[in-house]
Amino acid sequence: MRRIIAGLGVVAVVGAALVLWLAGGGEPAAAAGPASVKISVSPLAGTMLTDGAGRSLYLFTRDERNKSNCAGACAQIWPPLITEGAPQASTGAAAGLLGSTARADGSQQVTYNGWPLYYYAQDTQMGDVKGQNVNNVWFVVSPYGGPRMNWAAVSVRASAEFGNILTDASGRTLYLFTRDEKNKTNCADRCAQIWPPLLTAGAPTASGSATASLLGFIMREEGSTQVTYNGWPLYYYAPDDKPGDTKGQNVGGVWYVLSPAGEGVRAAVTPAALPRTGDEPAGPLLALGALLGAGVLLSGLWLRRRQAAA
Repeated sequence: MRRIIAGLGVVAVVGAALVLWLAGGGEPAAAAGPASVKISVSPLAGTMLTDGAGRSLYLFTRDERNKSNCAGACAQIWPPLITEGAPQASTGAAAGLLGSTARADGSQQVTYNGWPLYYYAQDTQMGDVKGQNVNNVWFVVSPYGGPRMNWAAVSVRASAEFGNILTDASGRTLYLFTRDEKNKTNCADRCAQIWPPLLTAGAPTASGSATASLLGFIMREEGSTQVTYNGWPLYYYAPDDKPGDTKGQNVGGVWYVLSPAGEGVRAAVTPAALPRTGDEPAGPLLALGALLGAGVLLSGLWLRRRQAAA
């Protein structure tokens, strides 16, 4: 019975994708012209990206920077926003964050701050945000060009270079800004486009070895809610291509990854000392041993000459 219900659910979603495509909102073979992106306010999801007509746009956290990892059946459920020519920034959208990336079929998909943009097939009416938080990998897009989550999760992963560090649920690295104050951000405007804040619409949650009691949130000037950890506002770094990247570490000497204790990790982890194998080059102690050995040899020769002379 569960398989039948699941199968019916897939059919319904694909059917909705077909309806949206027939209505002109799916994955067309060719765009009618330059796509338009603007900022809209949703009573359910807050300030977010939409197309020029007001339809909700989403990002996929399994994508990479300027690279879509959603094709085939995925792209039927999540039709990409296609453009013919350079995409256009409308109300509130940052023109400098707009771009495009080539898909396998040769079409150009609109990107915002490096994130490929998509519709959701089940959003059949203007203002729908049914794709928000689907499978905890699909999210509406903030004006800064990062995900706006419902209950943002903070987790911990092991980094070979920096030890255990904080990430979001998808494994993307989180950073602190040493010029911030406790529970106060000093990164806005262009700074927040390069370092998109970790935003949440509900109370943040801890997973893995992250400490729930260190989690909190603050209100940013434009009204969004940013997650904090040990009082530090948390950010992404836009040039991080994929989960696991740490390109933001030590940028400008003011941006750092965080430890599970909520402190900035300012230096790479020092590898543990390896056991001696006997193949190491002679060091100071070996040199001293050689000198002592030579001294003993000379002393022995001197005593032998004295005995012979006697």
